[in-house]
Amino acid sequence: MADIDPSYITIIEKKGVIPRRDKVIRLAEALNHDTDRALLMAGYAPENLPAETAADKNEPNSDGNRQDELSWLHPSLRLCISQLSKLSDSDQISAAELLEVFVRSLDQRKSLLNSKGA
Repeated sequence: MADIDPSYITIIEKKGVIPRRDKVIRLAEALNHDTDRALLMAGYAPENLPAETAADKNEPNSDGNRQDELSWLHPSLRLCISQLSKLSDSDQISAAELLEVFVRSLDQRKSLLNSKGA
C-alpha cells in the first residue's frame, strides 16, 4: 500500500508520534485522502497554499500604525514579526501564508484532540 513498516504506524497510533512529512504524503495517497488536509492535520504546511493570504487582510489601523496592533502578542512573536519586516514583500507574503497555515493546523489539531477527549 504505502510501503511503510507496520511498526511505524503502531508508533504513530499508540505513542502519538507525528509522522515525517514524506510519510504523511505517502499515507494520504495510499488512502486516497486529500494530501493537503493530511499535511495540515499532521502540523505541516500543505503543498498547495491558499491564494488569499493573511498579508492581504493586515490593514493599518486608523492612524496608520501597525505596531499598536501587536502589543497584545507575546514579546518573542513581536520580535519575529519585526525581523520579518526586513524581508522583501514576496518573502513576507510567503511567511504570512505559512504562518496562516500553521495557525489553522494548530486549530485543527486542538479540535481533533477535543473531539477525542469528549
